[in-house]
Amino acid sequence: MKMAKLNKKVVIAFTITISSMLSVFIINGQEGEECGNLNQACCGSSCNSNLICESSICKPCGGLSQPCCNNKMCNQNFDCYPIGCNYPPCDVQKSGCYRGSERFGFGVLSQEQFSYYLPSLRCVKHSACYCNGTNPSIAHQSDADQSPEACDCIYGSEWSQSSCCGDDIDDCGKINAGNLCAIGPDSSNWLKSKFEFGNIKYVDCIGLEYLSDGSTWLKCDSKFWRKSLSGADYMCIGSGPGSIVECCGTGLCRSKENGNRISAGQPVTIQNPAFIGAPSKAYYCTSDRSFVSGIGEQQKSAGNLNFPDGYVINLTDLVGNSKLRAEDPDEDNLTFTITPKLPKKLDIPQINFRIEVSDGQLSDYQIITVNRI
Repeated sequence: MKMAKLNKKVVIAFTITISSMLSVFIINGQEGEECGNLNQACCGSSCNSNLICESSICKPCGGLSQPCCNNKMCNQNFDCYPIGCNYPPCDVQKSGCYRGSERFGFGVLSQEQFSYYLPSLRCVKHSACYCNGTNPSIAHQSDADQSPEACDCIYGSEWSQSSCCGDDIDDCGKINAGNLCAIGPDSSNWLKSKFEFGNIKYVDCIGLEYLSDGSTWLKCDSKFWRKSLSGADYMCIGSGPGSIVECCGTGLCRSKENGNRISAGQPVTIQNPAFIGAPSKAYYCTSDRSFVSGIGEQQKSAGNLNFPDGYVINLTDLVGNSKLRAEDPDEDNLTFTITPKLPKKLDIPQINFRIEVSDGQLSDYQIITVNRI
């Protein structure tokens, strides 16, 4: 059908339907151009099916990532969103602590139950879904040392610096930035050395004692060492409870909880003489809070031996680990006598022990004075 030309300034639009396609001639005094098809001008504001009028041009619609068609319609398998046609939204995984696929709050899971921590919403992406503004690349934190939040997922754990105490049994006794990890049955704690200067801590999960020097912890594990902190001497004499000994002299002790505290005049008893670096001679605590070796040095440095009221004195208290000996050029048989007899309870202010040696003809003696404190 051929359309007739019209007078100018008269605009008439005739619509002819051919094979269900929209064909429009816009006549502006002359025969017009066809509209409504792909990349053609819009017929007013309309276009053929699967096309939409944008900026007066007919463009594709309804497909993946294409604009929605009229009436917010999209092709099969797609939904209409403000950004256009797309797959249905993907599932979103919430942030939190996880045991497998189960989500929990902080401080609920045990070491064995903890799988990972998810720090923020995560899009569970697959080929036929759409991440509506959520990130599919959020990584699981499967190691509790990765963040304070991951550490907090585990019941009784504690974070310090860049490490979690309580997420692994191997953390027990670990020292990080001057802090000591102690794992208990109900909680785990970082013991901060800067707050424990001079104190001794027994860490049950590893069975060892530690001494704080204010910046880190010194472990006592059957390797002999001696440490002086602000004038007070400490010794590692074995392993386990009571293996670190503090010499308190005649004053107050710095350690409060664990370890072993002795006063001026008391000897140090080595738990296991065979342990690494063990001294072969006895040590005594002096009044000035230092350890000296040998009974002679102890007498010169500390003056007299001092023990608390009711203390039962035995031979080791008087001579330490040394044996009673005397010089005898004739190599006669020697007999030692201690008066008063040992053991002796210290229930008076002072006791003078007379240690006498005799070969049957000649004798000599030494007086050791023990004071009650």
